[in-house]
Amino acid sequence: MIGLPVEARLIDQVRVRLIETEANRRRHDELLERHHYLHNANVVGQVLRYVVEYHGEWVAVLTFCSSAWHLKPRDRFLNWTARQVCERRHLIAQNSRFLVLPATGRRPNLASRALKLVCQRLPGDWKAHAVRPPCAIGGDVC
Repeated sequence: MIGLPVEARLIDQVRVRLIETEANRRRHDELLERHHYLHNANVVGQVLRYVVEYHGEWVAVLTFCSSAWHLKPRDRFLNWTARQVCERRHLIAQNSRFLVLPATGRRPNLASRALKLVCQRLPGDWKAHAVRPPCAIGGDVC
């Protein structure tokens, strides 16, 4: 780490973990209700909640859930017919909430680092905790 810019050293210390206890789930949802612009932590379908930590301090929270039933831009992008949407919708997980906590101070690149770390582990977590794995945007089933 010697020779790296301060920002790089800070960002390397960011960790992401899956919320697995009821107490942490309540904390996660309370933070969303208090600080997220929607002021609502409710999601439907299969759900995975994550916390982003820096030296054990919660600095961000994310929620992924089953995909929305109808999103024309998504379906056009994937080039799926109406039938394929019905058959494959379960393969997609969507990010429904992402909150960088307001009291985290200045941490450049925190949001992009958090997304990268969550996206690296999401397919495995979704497969372990959900009925079916999500599909990557490129079309490969994880």
